[in-house]
Amino acid sequence: MKPAVKNSENRGERGIALLIAIFALLLISGIAVALIMMAGTESAIEGNYRGSTQAFYDSYAGLEEGRGRSLRAEPLGGRGGEPHQPHGCQPLSGH
Repeated sequence: MKPAVKNSENRGERGIALLIAIFALLLISGIAVALIMMAGTESAIEGNYRGSTQAFYDSYAGLEEGRGRSLRAEPLGGRGGEPHQPHGCQPLSGH
């Protein structure tokens, strides 16, 4: 085995490999943190979308329920009745 030769040229390069390795780990760690943050953001967006879609369909169902009750003149008690006729209108006969 050859003994290590100490040159004056290599003295400035003693810690460069360690610095490059630390910089590479720092870069990879930064990318990993960014990916984790992005995954959390995606989950929040998906939850907001699900909530807004549920609210839309709930409100649409409420509107349809109100529309159906006003057309049937059904009171809140759930008893059926004759279709609602506006004041002063007569139902068409023969149709």
